[in-house]
Amino acid sequence: MSDARAAMLNRIRAALGQPASNPSPSGRQAAPRIRPHWEEPDRERFAAKLAKAGATSTILRTLEELPGELDRYLNKHGLERKLLASVDEDWTTLPWNDIRIDIGPNLGDGLVSLTSAYGGIAETGTLVLLSSKASPTTLNFLSEYHVVLLREKDLVRHMEDIFERMWKEMPTLPRTVNLITGPSRTADIEQTIQLGAHGPRQLHVVLLAG
Repeated sequence: MSDARAAMLNRIRAALGQPASNPSPSGRQAAPRIRPHWEEPDRERFAAKLAKAGATSTILRTLEELPGELDRYLNKHGLERKLLASVDEDWTTLPWNDIRIDIGPNLGDGLVSLTSAYGGIAETGTLVLLSSKASPTTLNFLSEYHVVLLREKDLVRHMEDIFERMWKEMPTLPRTVNLITGPSRTADIEQTIQLGAHGPRQLHVVLLAG
């Protein structure tokens, strides 16, 4: 067996928590750097990856805290107290006070949208949103500010895990599966990063713990 193949197999064994058969010198050097990423809790890793991608996040203990978090967010950015939202039976009964919630697609006139995510991928800080009549894709891309509610129970470690879950839960996949990592950006013009080029320029994730 070649050294490269042996090293690859040992990395797989290590990821599975199994002892290496004959670890190579390079494998022994890399293990201390890799191991913290394996052991890091999914919630913390997801938040760190989100921040690296330019998104913001907060953790709520109960759903009842969501109106207060949206109130804080709208005030922080000086935004009108109006949201376009997807259908989510958990938040339709919340006391939104003076925040107006309109359920439906963004026809180009909505500045802030609120949607719930099907899942999140910890290794990349990626949100997974599925298109449906209840959750129009326009809410994900036509708003300048996108707030996403993600329940911690829907957070998975790797991208393969989310697709495995979808295949188990759905007879057929929805028309669109949006994988969103951070706000929209481009560097097409003079290699200068511009936010909001093809979608929201602000992405805020509300992680509901538990």
